[in-house]
Amino acid sequence: MTRTGLATALAATLAGGLCGQVPADRLPAATELLAAAARKLGGAPHVRVQCEGTVVALWRTSRQSLPFARGTFVQLVSPAGRLLRIELPGSGTFEWGNDGKDAWHRGPIEGSSFRRGRADRVDSLLTGFVCGTVAWKGAYSDMKTVRRRRVDGHDAFELRMRHGESEPDLWWVDANSGLPSGCALHTTNGLGSDTVWTVMLADWQPFEGRLLPRSCTLREGHLELRLKVAAVAKGAVAADKRIRMDADARVEAKQRAANAAAKGTAGVTPPVIRIAELRERHALTVRVKVKPAEISLTFARILPQVMGYLAKKGVTPDGAPFSLYHSFGKEVELEAGFPVPKRVEGEGVIKAVVLPAGKAAVTWHVGPYHDLATSHGRLQAWIAAQGLEALGPLREIYWTDPGLEQDPKRWRTEIIRPVRKKN
Repeated sequence: MTRTGLATALAATLAGGLCGQVPADRLPAATELLAAAARKLGGAPHVRVQCEGTVVALWRTSRQSLPFARGTFVQLVSPAGRLLRIELPGSGTFEWGNDGKDAWHRGPIEGSSFRRGRADRVDSLLTGFVCGTVAWKGAYSDMKTVRRRRVDGHDAFELRMRHGESEPDLWWVDANSGLPSGCALHTTNGLGSDTVWTVMLADWQPFEGRLLPRSCTLREGHLELRLKVAAVAKGAVAADKRIRMDADARVEAKQRAANAAAKGTAGVTPPVIRIAELRERHALTVRVKVKPAEISLTFARILPQVMGYLAKKGVTPDGAPFSLYHSFGKEVELEAGFPVPKRVEGEGVIKAVVLPAGKAAVTWHVGPYHDLATSHGRLQAWIAAQGLEALGPLREIYWTDPGLEQDPKRWRTEIIRPVRKKN
């Protein structure tokens, strides 16, 4: 199946602009900025604290961020360790945790992974931000204020924070309030590739003698998670017992590590495959029959056509663009379009469709579109090994805007195949 040009089609459909910067004047020392921020936050970080709230997950493009899922989160800090768990029904679970002995991470793309020993700086920071434990001491070998710029609409000092030979992190301190406004953390994900988690903090409010952020935004690639704190509790003893890695996740992490070691690919593992319960979705699509060599040109025509129709109707898409493949051969029957929050009547070749609820095998493809066939084969082999059979068209969701991420090795495509038990 030819995929050359799909990136061009997506980028053209989703194109947008960039934000500017504010020139630097006087730059205070990084140590001074961080020490002043620590004083403004108040007393020592709470030894025990529990935050709970809501999460909105958004799909990021170069022009806008579109919500596609809602869920809840809990963050726990105690002498036993730390935990941040984000639950998005239908989309998966994100989790970072450490219990003093092990540190672990779980995500819908890379599955579960863990390592012995204390958490590294990224784990420690991600599991502490919402509870106000913004701990930079001991995490960095060198720090320097490099410029003053606009970050998420606010004037901020940008700090370059070095940790060994790796790419330095960036921290931002609000130039007006003096409080931490966020950071960009360089790390390696569970698939063995480099990535950056950006954390933005806002709405600092007092709690038990210390300021805590009531709003936290996490960004990584196409994904944006907006956390809103609804409740904060201090001294919850029960939190200690909740800071542990799920037993099934631990088994999965050990199995994936063993498989990678056996294949000589330790540190580089394929995306996890899982069974998911799909919810019913409304969408607008265009359905066509084309030759395989014409697929990319077809996407370049269909996606802007549907997006333009949605704009004319004043409807915001309810997620990323997708395609359905109904048949393959000398001709390929496919349809492509966008999900919408509720039924929207089509016009001409643009049709209103319903994506049915039900069980599906789900995995991810990370890389160029022309390599998607490899991930299709891996998914189909897994379905057969589980005693399942495919039911309905194959679905691809294109979560990466090539206008925002120009490296094809980082493009992420979700592959969904409805399934049922073989009779």
